[in-house]
Amino acid sequence: MKFINQHSFLIFTGACLSLAALIIGGGGISTARLLVLFVLALVLASLYLIFNPSSSSDHQLQSRIASGKPVLLEFQSRF
Repeated sequence: MKFINQHSFLIFTGACLSLAALIIGGGGISTARLLVLFVLALVLASLYLIFNPSSSSDHQLQSRIASGKPVLLEFQSRF
């Protein structure tokens, strides 16, 4: 269950792309249909990059703390 929880977006993306390939490829493969699959993959990859929590570098964090202004630190789990 831990594997599914940590990789749920990638599993969902793979399932969506597989289902789309089955639906779109049912009538034969054409350039337009491959373009649709490519755009779908690009949108899903963009969503992954947007919603994937990122971490700041230590240098950025230290410079913000040392700036003399109050700093709100939020710790988020990647999983």
